[in-house]
Order: sequence, then structure tokens, then C-alpha cells
Amino acid sequence: METDKIFPNNWKEIVQGKKVIFYNTSVGNILSGRKKHIEKMQWVFSVFNEHPEVVLWWRPHPLELSTIQSMLPELEEQYKEIRRQYQEKNVGILDESTDLNRAIAVSDAYYGDWSSVVQLVTVVGKPVLYENDNILEWHKDLFFNVVDFVCINQIVWFLSSTMNILFAMNLDTFELVETIKIPYGNTLGKYMSYRIANIENYLVLIPGCGKWIIRFDLKEHKFEQLEIGNYGVSIKFGAYFVWNEFIYMLPAFESRIIKYDVFHNKIVCEKQFEDILFLDTNIDVVGSNIYAVEVGKNYIFKYDIQNDLCEKIQVSVEDIQLFAVKKIKDLFILIIANKNEILLWNERENKVWKLDGLPKEYSVKDRPFCDFVEYKQDIYFFPEQSDRVFKFNKDRMVLEQYQEIATKKEDEIYFSRAKNIGNKILAFNCWNNQWLIVDPQENTVNRYDIILDQKRQDEITKYSIFDTDEKSDKHRKVWEEDKDFYSLHNYIKDISRIKTTEQKMEKKESIGERIHKLITSDIIVT
Repeated sequence: METDKIFPNNWKEIVQGKKVIFYNTSVGNILSGRKKHIEKMQWVFSVFNEHPEVVLWWRPHPLELSTIQSMLPELEEQYKEIRRQYQEKNVGILDESTDLNRAIAVSDAYYGDWSSVVQLVTVVGKPVLYENDNILEWHKDLFFNVVDFVCINQIVWFLSSTMNILFAMNLDTFELVETIKIPYGNTLGKYMSYRIANIENYLVLIPGCGKWIIRFDLKEHKFEQLEIGNYGVSIKFGAYFVWNEFIYMLPAFESRIIKYDVFHNKIVCEKQFEDILFLDTNIDVVGSNIYAVEVGKNYIFKYDIQNDLCEKIQVSVEDIQLFAVKKIKDLFILIIANKNEILLWNERENKVWKLDGLPKEYSVKDRPFCDFVEYKQDIYFFPEQSDRVFKFNKDRMVLEQYQEIATKKEDEIYFSRAKNIGNKILAFNCWNNQWLIVDPQENTVNRYDIILDQKRQDEITKYSIFDTDEKSDKHRKVWEEDKDFYSLHNYIKDISRIKTTEQKMEKKESIGERIHKLITSDIIVT
């Protein structure tokens, strides 16, 4: 390294005219991920080999190798080998120095482990994508990740968790007939709207992480919004109930219940609580009473919408953590969180017993079921994490397996939403990116891919995670890696095509700012 330069000339030639992505690997993630983390690093290098339009600036933690040698000696040779291949194949720059400021200053974006380095990167306004060790592939096809839908005259209107777009699909052909960009929030903002409801000629988009209730006029094809809060990282409202021309929005991470007047686009009532409530999306409504559970607690939340009264019904079993509730006659079906168990509870007699039928090997990690759908005398349990759909007969009080699904990989989601549509059940299978139609009368299950013409696909895939609205642009650009729009491939593509922004220096500069200016000026070719 030349003593009068901040970095060698060959490095300067490598980064000149290209976007630089700072790849940071930490000791903590090596120790927790072990072999999986090293395999992830190897995959990352292979991805960057496919993208010569950007430069990978890898800066392993200075103590990374010595930590592996002392604490994970069985992985030392594998780690050394990927390091050797990285250099031999000229994948990118290997920064073995202790100078963290240089990597931050020269780079245009950050990818890698969660660490204190992220705070420094975000302070200077550079985007961040967290590395996910579980991802060793990406979806080249468009995955819709449907979070909610309504069906009107054989048209399914649906929302995606990853695209701030209102989709319309013909249920007879499964062809997308409309893709309408929602004019509020980031185009690829996650969970901007989380639920969708229909009252007469209006669709109402219920906010997730976004800050608006959005009304869409089906006749005029016109959006209107009602601002109700701020952007967030948590879902605001998870469940809702339609009562005449009103929609009751129940909190998923909020301290209020909202009563929204659809026709006048206004909030007519807010029920405030002292604490934030975490009500699950699986609720039940009997008459004018809404039944819900607060995730992880052992009571049922009852809300009388006619009299605006709330009540907490304590379940007699103290050592349980509830996930969802369903009321049948005098009984409550209680779904237990993180436990392979479903309970039946008679409130009047204060008796609890276990409902048989769930096999011991049935996975119940996190959310065991995404939705319960009633059809005549049966209730269909659609799994979120597990591999079987179950059916519960209300007359015989028997739970039995209805359908087995192909085995999936860990942490993948099966179903995200399921609802009645006439005399059938429509469900979305996230894992296969398919719609499922269950016909209980014929006892048939059919699967359908969404048909998307090339023009619409091109319109959607041109969107970037950096497409932001004016206000949300002030927020930190921090995302977590997934297999879809927030994949490493798409992140590289989006970084490579954004314009370089000049860093505004204040008159009184810190040491870090002076280093930043010195480094960036050194790589400019005159």
C-alpha cells in the first residue's frame, strides 16, 4: 500500500465508475451460524460473480479468522478455502485492514450482518440490506405473497405483502386483469396495507405498516386516503369486522380500535386503551360481539360493538399462551401458541379439555394456522407453518386431517389467507405461489397459477426498492433479505442503477467526515 494514498492504485481502478457494496461479516454471526454462515458467504460470492457491474468490498471482522481457529477449528479449512477462492477469482476487494471508515466512505450501499456498523452506515444515509443465512436462492419469477383478498362478481381483488399494488384477478381464468399502483407509500414498501374489505362500491385498504386508511372507488377507479398515524415497522391493524357501513379495525400493534365510516371516509369512533394490544388476526364474531385473543396471553378479549364495551374473559388454565379463538355454541376452541395442542373450553362450567386429532409431529412453530374457514357444519384449519389442512366437525366435535401438503423447507409459509367464496373456499399458498380452490361438496382441491402477461410483468419488475414517496424517503433505507424483491440479486440491480448522490458536508466537520471527503476525492479521476 502506498504511504501517500488511502488505498492502493489497483483498488482505485477496480472501484472507479462502479457502485461499491460493502459486505460486512461479523464474529457474532460466524459463531451463531457456524457452517451455515460460511456456506452463505460462499453463496454471496457466487452471486456477485454474476454481477460485474458492481464491486463487492468484503471487510471481514479483523478477529474473524482467529475466532474460528480458537472456537470453531473444524471450520477453519473451509473458511480459509472460500477466502482463497475469493482472491483467486477476483470476486472483489478483500479489506483486511482495521480502517472501518474507509469502507463506509467508499461504498454506495451495505450488505451483511447486523452489527454496530449498520448504525454508522445509516447515519451517512446509505442503504442497508441485512443478510439472511437461510436464503441460498431467489425467486426469478414474480411471487405475489398475498396477505388478503375479497371476491366481487368473480373478480378477486388482492393485496401483496411486498408490493404496494392493488391487484385484480379473474377467478374463472386466474388471469390478472388489473395492476393498480397505490399512490400512497413506497411502491415496494412491505405491508403498507394489510387487509382489504368491500362495502358496496368501495374497497377499503386497512393499514399495516403504512399510515393511511385507503378507499378505492370501484366505479370511478379513484383512490382517497385518510391519514391515521405514522409509518411503522409493525402491523397496526390485523383483523377487521364489517358492520353495516362501518369497519371495525382491531389492533395488531396499536392501542385503539377504530370505527371507520366507509361512505363518508372518516373515523367516527376510537376506542383507546392504556396499553398496546397484540390481537391476533383470527377472530370470531357472534351477533354483535367480537372475540379475539391477545397473542401470548391467557384471556379472551370480548368487544360489544353495539354498546362499545370491552371485557377480558380469563381462561381457567393459567399456564397457556393463546394464539386464536373460535366460538361454537357454548364452547371456545382455543389454539395454543407454539404448542402442539388445541383446547376446548366451556366458560359456563369452567372446564377445559384437549381436542384430539393433531399428530405429535405436526409443526406449530409461531403461528400454527393462518385462517379458519366455516363451511356448513365444518371448520377448515389452514396452516401457516405446517403441512396439513384439518377439518373440524361442529356436530361430532371431531378434528381430522383433510389434506396433506408436500413437504417444504424450514421457515417457509404455506397459506397466508383463506376465505369462503360462495360454495367453495379460496386460499393462497405462498410456498407454491398458487391459489387453491377447495370444493367441500365434491371433496376436491384444485391448484391454479396466477397468469400474468409480459407487459404487466415488465411494469412490476421495473420497480425498485428505492422508489419512495417524498415523506417516507426521510426514513432509514434498511431492509431484510428475502427471496423476492428484497433478494440480493434485486438489491445489486437497484444499487447499480441509482444515481450517485453527493454527500453534503457541514462546515464543521468531524474526523469521520474529513476521512469521507479525503477518500472520495482520492478516487475521482481527473
